[in-house]
Order: sequence, then structure tokens, then C-alpha cells
Amino acid sequence: MVNRYEYGAFRNGVFSAGINFEKELSEREHSTQRQKISFHVEEALRVVIEKLKKKKIEYDFDFMQSDFLKIINEWKSNHVKQ
Repeated sequence: MVNRYEYGAFRNGVFSAGINFEKELSEREHSTQRQKISFHVEEALRVVIEKLKKKKIEYDFDFMQSDFLKIINEWKSNHVKQ
């Protein structure tokens, strides 16, 4: 597998992150998929926040992270309406 995480450069106020998943993930139960996906999204978010903090951007990253984790935890536990 190629690198699981790919991070782009911070340009014009935009930072990109990509996550590569193995094909076998699609063969697992939905609850397992949600657990694995949310784990890797949280890890990518953590790295992005670290990179942006190094740029000395004035932003409440702690609030951003807690807000995002609240959303992903709701999705992970399947309480978000689809």
C-alpha cells in the first residue's frame, strides 16, 4: 500500500489531506468501517492541526478539533441521519 496519509501544501488558505484505505475495508461490517475511518480521519486532523499551528495561524484549533470530533463521534455511533 502507498502511504496511508497524504498532505498537501498550505496555499491560499487551503490545506489538503488524503487518506488511502485498503480494499478489504469495504468488505467489513459498517460499524467496523466507521471505527476505522473515524480513527484515520482523527489522525489526519491531528496532523493537519499540528502543521497549521507551526504556520502560526491565529485560529482556535482546539475548538475546531473538539467540534469536529463531536461530529465524527455522532457519525461513528450512527446517530447522524443519512
